[in-house]
Amino acid sequence: MKKLISALLIAAIVPTFIFADNLDSLFENTEIMDNNSLFSDDSLFEGDNLFETEVVTSSSNINLVDDLLTSGVEISGSYSFKFKTGLKYDFDTQGEPSYFSSSNISTGIELSARPTTDTRFYAEASLSFPFENTEDDVTTPTVNEEYNFFNIDELFYDFAIDDYYFRVGKQTLNMGVGYFYSPANFLNISSISPLSPEDEQEGPLAIKINKPLGSDNLYAYLTFPNTSDYDPTDVGVTLRMEKVIGDGEYSLSGFYTYDQAQSPTKIALTASTSIFTDVDIIAEVVESYDGSEFNFSGTAGIQVMKDIEGLTDTSVSFIAQYYYNQDGVTLIGPNSFDATHQLGAVLSASLPNDLRFSLSSINVLSESSGVLLGNLCYDMSDNLSIDLGANYTYGASNTIQPYIGITLGQGDF
Repeated sequence: MKKLISALLIAAIVPTFIFADNLDSLFENTEIMDNNSLFSDDSLFEGDNLFETEVVTSSSNINLVDDLLTSGVEISGSYSFKFKTGLKYDFDTQGEPSYFSSSNISTGIELSARPTTDTRFYAEASLSFPFENTEDDVTTPTVNEEYNFFNIDELFYDFAIDDYYFRVGKQTLNMGVGYFYSPANFLNISSISPLSPEDEQEGPLAIKINKPLGSDNLYAYLTFPNTSDYDPTDVGVTLRMEKVIGDGEYSLSGFYTYDQAQSPTKIALTASTSIFTDVDIIAEVVESYDGSEFNFSGTAGIQVMKDIEGLTDTSVSFIAQYYYNQDGVTLIGPNSFDATHQLGAVLSASLPNDLRFSLSSINVLSESSGVLLGNLCYDMSDNLSIDLGANYTYGASNTIQPYIGITLGQGDF
């Protein structure tokens, strides 16, 4: 079975070399949905393409144009207040529905300072304050004491030595191209959650070295444990090569650390390209070795994005991604599953009159379990939006959770 899955995933990669031509680039920006997606507080389609590769630190984005150097320091961020309430009904127990509500305020702050055209200091932090209704007194909000209110997301320094570009510090290292699943994205501390794939992953303390070769890139990474005291042999070494062919980008990566039982050696291959207009495909394969056993994992997916002709302000996007993990285990709610085979899909649309709709499904095929999520959002103004939706869990547990959510006072600065 492992050989068959390997062959299928490699077969998904090879045709991308054949079909790569002057089609729409996979890496162009798209904006289909805004805030309040069914997956996370961030936009489902905000910013770069969903099947995204790491933004490289090349000479083109280290050397700044003169107008960006006038102030020397740039500060930006975002703010939002969210409230959500609904009920949960368990089909297995068929008891009375339970009610839930939650609220939080959150803000993100970014600071970028450029002392010279060849250097940059960057810091990104987030602050949030959630509340929960207690069961005894629903009018009294209580703070979740285990929540980390302040978090440093990234803190690094960019500089150049000749034609080599360095990034030193805490940084997100997205080496994969998957949306719901990304086994090749193995350097970050956290991994993608299929239920909230838009959430940013926490990166390690690392040194990244980039050597551009025309449109291609060579990378070397040193990653350090997330502790103040560790053995030197715990430092990880990764080498990576990215190759651009037509509209596609392909990479080969290798990771090694001395303690293979704790951090297995990995070899990863990724591919992302357009095969037809408005149609992109991605694939990743990873082989791991912990000193005694091999483990194979891989994923293949497709994304279709289309503006509907004849309908003003209407566009549709569909993403589907299959994931195989030889020794996979995952959590959905409180339940643990054998997650050898998984499948994620989402259909979303941007509609006239500031309406947005999305329907998604996260499935653990090997356990016949999963979650269905639906959401309709109406942007009444720049500072007010309303969500109506429901989540349905099936398999090990069978529950439904309809809800209404309000986002008030959101904005960027």
